[in-house]
Amino acid sequence: MKPILLFLLLLVAGHSAYAQAGTLDPTFGNGGQVIGNFGSAAASSVKAITVQPDGKIVVVGQLDYTNDRGMLVARYNSNGTLDNSFDNDGWDTVKFDAGYAQGFAVALQPDGKIVVAGSSFTSTTGGGAIARFKPNGTLDSTFGVNGKVSQMAGDWESIVIQPDGKIVVAGTWGGIYDAKIQRLNSDGSPDMSFHSGTAFNVVFDANNIEDALRAVAVQPDGRIIAAGWGTDFMQITKFGILRLKTDGSSYDSSFAQDGLIWGTSWGDEEIFYDMVLQPDGKIVAGGTATKGGTMDMTVVRFNTDGTLDNSFGTGGIAKAFKYSYYTDIRSISLQSDGRIVAAGTASGMISHEFALARFNVDGSLDTSFDADGMVMTPMSTTSDDEIYATAIQPDGKIVAGGWITGIMGTKDYILVRYLISELGVDEVANNKGLKVYPNPGDGLFVVETANAGIAYSVTDAKGSVVATGTTAKEQTTIDLTKNANGMYLLQMENTTVKLVKQ
Repeated sequence: MKPILLFLLLLVAGHSAYAQAGTLDPTFGNGGQVIGNFGSAAASSVKAITVQPDGKIVVVGQLDYTNDRGMLVARYNSNGTLDNSFDNDGWDTVKFDAGYAQGFAVALQPDGKIVVAGSSFTSTTGGGAIARFKPNGTLDSTFGVNGKVSQMAGDWESIVIQPDGKIVVAGTWGGIYDAKIQRLNSDGSPDMSFHSGTAFNVVFDANNIEDALRAVAVQPDGRIIAAGWGTDFMQITKFGILRLKTDGSSYDSSFAQDGLIWGTSWGDEEIFYDMVLQPDGKIVAGGTATKGGTMDMTVVRFNTDGTLDNSFGTGGIAKAFKYSYYTDIRSISLQSDGRIVAAGTASGMISHEFALARFNVDGSLDTSFDADGMVMTPMSTTSDDEIYATAIQPDGKIVAGGWITGIMGTKDYILVRYLISELGVDEVANNKGLKVYPNPGDGLFVVETANAGIAYSVTDAKGSVVATGTTAKEQTTIDLTKNANGMYLLQMENTTVKLVKQ
C-alpha cells in the first residue's frame, strides 16, 4: 500500500512535470484556463489576442450589458492574472458615438501602443471603429478624436501596422456585405496616398451578391494581401484572396489571375477566416471547407505569385478532421520553427469542443502534438462555445481565446494556454538541462542531461523499481520495451518526470 501511495503522491507532485505538446498549461490561470466576466457585464467574449514582447497577453472583444455593448481591451500577466498596471485594474471598455461597440482585431505598435479595430452600431446605423491605447491602458488622445476613429458603415475585422506606422484595416462594409480595405496615417486620419484617401472596394467575382474580408497582411515590399470569401447569386460560397498595389489604386495583376483568387472545387462551401505570411513570403490561409456533409479544418498555402504551393499538403491544401465533428479554423498562427497552429471549434451531436491542429511545414499533421496532430478540449455541453483567436508567446506556448456558455446560460470569455513541448519534462527539469523523448513512447526513452554520472530510478504504478542506472555524458537510453504499457516515474536529482509507454 505504501509504495502505491508514494507513486500517487509523486504523480501529483510531478503532474506539472509532464509537458506533452497540446496539453493545457497548469501554470496558467486555473489548470490552464481563465474564465469569467468583467465588472457588471452580463456576457463577454474574446475575439483577438496578441502577445507583447515582455510576454504579457492583450485580448480584445466585447462586453455585453443590459441594452448596451462595449469594446473590450484587457491585459494579462504571463501567468493568467490581470495586469493591474493596465488602466489600474487590467481592463477597459470603450464606447463610440454610434452606441454598441465591439473589438475584432488588435495590433501592437513598436512603441508599445495598442490599436484595436472593430465596429460601433445602433439598431439603425453602424460603422467601423478603431481605438488606440497607450501602454498603460488609457486612450491615446493623439489618435483620431480622443483616441478613437469612427466611420459611417460596416466593421473592421482585421488590422496590421506597416513598418512606417500606417494602419491598414480590412472588413465588411454596410448591410450588403461589401468587402473593403483602408489605410490610415499613424494619427488616425485617412491616408490620401492610398486609393485617394477612401476605402478600396473588393469584389471577388462580378456575380457575387456579397463579399467579406477577415484577414489582412502587408508584404515587406508594401503590397497588401487580404483573405475572406464571396457568395454568388446561387448562394455558393468560396474562398477569396487578393493582393493590392502599395498605393491601393488597383489589384496587383502579377498575383494569381488579375490579382484575385476566387472559386475552387475543394468543397461545396469554403471560407477563409484567417491568414499569415511566412518569412519566405508564402501565404498561409485557414478556414473551413464543407463537402459531402463534412466540415474540415482547411489550410491552404500559396506561393508568392498566388499559385498553390504543391510542396504543401496535397496540391497546396492540408486538412484536419476528427471523429464525427464539424470543424473549422478561426485563427492561424506560425511557430518560430515554421509549424502551423490552426484553432477553431469542433461541433458534435451534443457538444462543442475547442479544437487545435498543428501542421508540419510540409502540411502533414504533426503527430508529436497530442499524438495525432489534433487536440480536442471539451469546455461545455452547449452549442454556443467557440475558440476565436490564438497567439504564440515568446516561449512558444499557445494562447487561445473565445467564449463558452456558463451554467446560467450567460456567455463568458475564456483564455486557455497550451504547452508546445514534445518532451516529457517540466520547466524546472528543462532549466536543469534535462530532456526526455519520445514521451509518450514505445518503451525506449532517451534522456539528455547536462552532466554525466547522475543516478536515476524508474518506478511503476505499484511503486516497484523497474530500472536504475547513471546517466552517460550526452544521452542515456532507458529500455522499458519489456514492461507493460502504462505510466512510470523517472526520478533523478529531486526531479520527477512522468513517462508514458504506449
